[in-house]
Amino acid sequence: MLVAPVKHVAHIYELDGDLAGPLMTTLVRVAAAVKKVCDADGVSIRQNNERAGGQDVFHVHFHVIPRFADDGFTALDRSLGAVEVPVEERVEQAKKVAEALEKSA
Repeated sequence: MLVAPVKHVAHIYELDGDLAGPLMTTLVRVAAAVKKVCDADGVSIRQNNERAGGQDVFHVHFHVIPRFADDGFTALDRSLGAVEVPVEERVEQAKKVAEALEKSA
């Protein structure tokens, strides 16, 4: 899942307080929903800034990745321990996350 503001902000250090607070509140809610829907043991949240920091889309966004015990992920692994998930399954996960967010509102 991705969490991103509608307003364009290229890097995290350009966020103002009026946007940062609601953005982080949304990130917390999405992380909890992803953990629940995926029955994950935890989540990783990744956000990169500038080319040297691994950023390749120059709009602030957060990746919320479900994590599982012994999934082999290491913090240095740029792939985030990714596995290919069919688009149909991703669509169903997104629907479930949206439902979980509605229930938690």
